[in-house]
Amino acid sequence: MGDTLTEGQKLVKGESLTSNNGAYTLTLQDDGNLVLASRGKAIWSTGTNGQDVVRAEVQRDGNFVVYTADKPVWASNTKGKKNVKLVLQDDRNLVLYAGDQAAWSTKTETDAPPPPEPEAAQVTPAAEEPTPAPAPEP
Repeated sequence: MGDTLTEGQKLVKGESLTSNNGAYTLTLQDDGNLVLASRGKAIWSTGTNGQDVVRAEVQRDGNFVVYTADKPVWASNTKGKKNVKLVLQDDRNLVLYAGDQAAWSTKTETDAPPPPEPEAAQVTPAAEEPTPAPAPEP
């Protein structure tokens, strides 16, 4: 899905944004919590788990809102901003831009390099057993 949501775009349960460097994700989890994570470790969340959330949407009025089926349960409180887009940056910060200006962010940026990707499990071949010598002939 990329690293950006623009006006009118949304995440539904199970969908994610991923930073361009691949180190950070923003996921609307099945439990309703919107979570910013670094290689699976939670960094920030909306705290909306257990609230039957169905979507997280960048609205055309400039607000970024997490909704249940019938009501908002979390918002960036940026209503009235124009030309908004939500970007998951390579510095770990989630930012709602209005034009070129930051209107809201998670304030989770870091100067530290992104964490390394987990190493793939190495498969070690089983030790070969020596072939038994043929039995001596009687």
